Amino acid sequence: MTLRPLPLIAAFLVLLASGLVHGFWTQRWQSSQALDAAVGRLYSVPLETARWKGTPVEVDPEPYQQARAVGYWMRRYTKEGVSGSVTVILMCGRAGHMSVHTPDICYRGAGFEMVGDAVQEKILPNDEFWTARFRQPAKTAGSELRIYWAWSHDGSWQAPRSPRFTFGGAQFLYKLYLVRETTADATRDEVCSDLLRQVLPEWNKLLFSSDSPER
Repeated sequence: MTLRPLPLIAAFLVLLASGLVHGFWTQRWQSSQALDAAVGRLYSVPLETARWKGTPVEVDPEPYQQARAVGYWMRRYTKEGVSGSVTVILMCGRAGHMSVHTPDICYRGAGFEMVGDAVQEKILPNDEFWTARFRQPAKTAGSELRIYWAWSHDGSWQAPRSPRFTFGGAQFLYKLYLVRETTADATRDEVCSDLLRQVLPEWNKLLFSSDSPER
């Protein structure tokens, strides 16, 4: 039996079109100039902002390489009069890579599970974050982690349910984590949201302005 060429050609064109759409959607062939500039701005974020003082934290680069982050840093922020600290992680990379590996997946590998469901919290008029509690199942009492996370490519931090779809056409994407250790029986901890409300206005100007200094 001889296969007719027209169906084969049609099938090939469909596969080619879908491959091209996926390539453009994931920025596979696009210039990295916008991404390189965004990574440069990542390092312009100051250590001290609005009475919060940051201390750089040395990290193992392997998890960030696995996440395919092009640029990243981790800092521990403290403020006079506030007990404990907030660990802040800022990453930048291609949208298709940064939009996956949320804390419910990443922290599971470290022995944590999410307590209840993540909820969306409005931090500022244009900035919304996911937040959730995490604990280690083997421990019946003790400390928990309160984690905030969101993404941005345009100066508005978002907490979409489908980040890979939402940011599919972006040239670059920042992912921001805030992690704070709290006690399991503590009432709602507002320290992370307070830090965000104070630092985001300045950070956004630096991360999303073409005049920002680069590394």
